[in-house]
Amino acid sequence: MRKFLCLTGFFLLALIGNGQTNLYGQTPKTSNSTIIKAAGIEIDQPTISASPSATVCSGVPVTLTANVTNCLLCTYSWSNGATGQSITVLNGGTYSVTVSNPTGTATASQVVTVNPMPVVTLNINPASACLGSPITLTATGANSYFWNGPGISTTIGSNITALPTTSGIQQYSVTGTSNGCSETRAATVNVNTNPVLTLTPNDTTICAGSTVTLTASGAATYAWTPATGLNATTGASVVATPSATTTYTVTGSTNGCSSIMNRTINILPSVTCITTALPLVGEAESFSVSPNPSNGYLVVKVKLARMKRVAFKVVDVNGKLVYKSHPENLSGVVTRYIDLRTIAQGMYYLQTIIGAKSFVKKIALVL
Repeated sequence: MRKFLCLTGFFLLALIGNGQTNLYGQTPKTSNSTIIKAAGIEIDQPTISASPSATVCSGVPVTLTANVTNCLLCTYSWSNGATGQSITVLNGGTYSVTVSNPTGTATASQVVTVNPMPVVTLNINPASACLGSPITLTATGANSYFWNGPGISTTIGSNITALPTTSGIQQYSVTGTSNGCSETRAATVNVNTNPVLTLTPNDTTICAGSTVTLTASGAATYAWTPATGLNATTGASVVATPSATTTYTVTGSTNGCSSIMNRTINILPSVTCITTALPLVGEAESFSVSPNPSNGYLVVKVKLARMKRVAFKVVDVNGKLVYKSHPENLSGVVTRYIDLRTIAQGMYYLQTIIGAKSFVKKIALVL
């Protein structure tokens, strides 16, 4: 049995049969007839596939492949001059392919869209921050943004804040996206610790006209407020001579970071203070109050070089009189007992009056 195969534009004739010789003088190895079907007599309409996609970001290569079924002896000619079934392109535009074989030609086209990469900028303000102080992060150049970093308030938006909880170099990054294309930018900020201040003395009480030296440490620079009653407003130590009870504030700064502390200087309005040393106060050679703190029962001892008129007063922190003794003429070693167990616990001031002069001792009652 003979079969004929015909392809438009040229002829292929084969005689195939059991034990018969074909036109090429060959004897088929199989004893069964083989039917060869004509393929590609007409070219099907080609299609073009794009990988990874027909829309990509700048710099991403796109592979275009012409797909044709039942195409025998096909050749491919692309609009960019390339040949072959597949081409790889980087630029956007319309690409067409012409598929040809002896039966004819067919054409297909594909649009490739290349979106530009966003140019993202990242700004951190301030560039050097203090622990516990907010940082402002701002991004531009894209349509949407996604943030990463310690202490950020949110992960989206062009403008966010961050509150880092640890010191040192902290890194923040933002990914900006436009038309499916993304770019990431990162920046660092140095987070400094705040200075740890100490301030001496503690809250204290003096008489009007007296002075107290306030000393701060733990920072590089210091600023004091209010200026009223101070001999200076900068420096680690200042001398305060307030005319009324005043709270002073010191701001200590290091590397642009600051901490503050306060001290209150109480003024006793009804107590007369002196600045002479104890032995010059009415011939007083020694003085003691015990116990201090006390449960309200005080033992006061004074040693006088000669006879003097002596009296004792106790006032609270507001200058209110809570105890007063009768003046006595005393000399030598004198011991007096003061019972304050009927008044409220707290801070008080014992004024010892010797002749025309006096001095004050701070006492604490713990009842």
